[in-house]
Amino acid sequence: FSEDLKKKGREVLNNLGGQKGFVVISRPYNGCDPGLNLDIVEKMRELEMLAIPIDFLDLDPSLISEDYPNMYWGYGQRILAAARRIKETDNLYPIYITNFGCGPDSFISKDFTEEMDRPFLELQVDEHSAEAGIITRLEAFLDSIQNRKIDQRKISRKSTLSILKDEERTIYIPYMDDHSYALKAALEALGKMAEVMPISDLESLREGQKYTTGRECYPCILTTGDMLKVINENGAKAKKIAFFMGTAQGPCRFGQYRTFQEQVLKRLG
Repeated sequence: FSEDLKKKGREVLNNLGGQKGFVVISRPYNGCDPGLNLDIVEKMRELEMLAIPIDFLDLDPSLISEDYPNMYWGYGQRILAAARRIKETDNLYPIYITNFGCGPDSFISKDFTEEMDRPFLELQVDEHSAEAGIITRLEAFLDSIQNRKIDQRKISRKSTLSILKDEERTIYIPYMDDHSYALKAALEALGKMAEVMPISDLESLREGQKYTTGRECYPCILTTGDMLKVINENGAKAKKIAFFMGTAQGPCRFGQYRTFQEQVLKRLG
């Protein structure tokens, strides 16, 4: 069945010509259920938009495994692999369907945004969503991509730096519990400079909220704000700072903090 879907997808993509195609990025429960997605595919048909389901794309986790080694959610791998596939065809545009309160999407959607080289529409649907609002969003999206040129820049996402070899760099550790002090002592035993950041406060929250959407888990917002506070306090010396952030292999979102915070810090230069 899956191979038949991919075969049909190749047929559709090969016959696109100059027509725009719109890939519906979704999970089975919200992409295939017209009740949950407010019958979005039918609305796209009425607007003469060619809807292409994500299952029509030939997706392989190896497409993204190098740049997103800690993407441990299966559908996160599929969604980011879909972003890579979409970029292979100039006239494909994604429509990303998510649901209110979807924890994994609070991080996956950010990675998707970083990955995409063209406009896309994200629709967050829940029991309060109105059909008229969906149509308005689709119409506005169509207007926004008329004569829009694809950004062909290649963005390098991989950069490595051996912190332990940098004698002058201070490693800041977020305070999540008293184990942070044990880690500080371990780093100092290796001859490295380390500091435990102060307990998060209202300023941490406000700084973190500048770079988050509010959909992320609260500790992610706070620790992001803690890092930004340290940068602001150190000014020009911030280049000699490194941050420690733990990780995990899922299903908890904690394992995505590091990737997200790295994106924020890169954006800040």
